[in-house]
Order: sequence, then C-alpha cells, then structure tokens
Amino acid sequence: MPNQINAAIPSADLEKALDLLKQARAILAPYLHPLTPKERKTLYKLGDKNLGFMQKIITCATDTASFVPAFIKLEEVKLDVAVAASLAPWSSTPRSWPST
Repeated sequence: MPNQINAAIPSADLEKALDLLKQARAILAPYLHPLTPKERKTLYKLGDKNLGFMQKIITCATDTASFVPAFIKLEEVKLDVAVAASLAPWSSTPRSWPST
C-alpha cells in the first residue's frame, strides 16, 4: 500500500488551528448542552438521512395544519430542524467541513 500522506504539519499551523477551534467552541458554548451517556443513547438523532424527511414533514404540516396533533408544537419542530440543517456542514467527518 503506497504512503498517501507525506507531510509534516508545522507546529505554528497546529497551534493556529487549535486556537481557531477554541474560538469556535467559545462562540458555540451558549448553544451546547452536555449529555449523559444515557441521554446520548435515548435521544433521537437528526442526521443527513432524516433531515430531508423532516423538512418535508414541516412543509406538509404547514400546508395542512389540521392534521398536526395538538401535542406537537410546529414552531419548535421548525426551529429544531433549522438548527440541525445549519449545523449539517459541521458533521463529524472532516470531509464535510466548510472550506475557509
């Protein structure tokens, strides 16, 4: 198998990247909520596959509000899906990180 990585990252670049990550975490800190391991397992996850589905549900629910159950707060669902959509570029795989 050929060596696919043949580079050394300068320590100055690593320090700059770490500083930028710390800045990003500080900016997002008010919106982050720590979860227990049990909460992580039991909470529903809104990922790439079901984000589009949820957006379609919102469209249908907005068009036919009479079908939405009374216990569902559509505005909260819209907000949750909008937040998930806005964070989608920052998923866990670096390949999907926004370019600078």
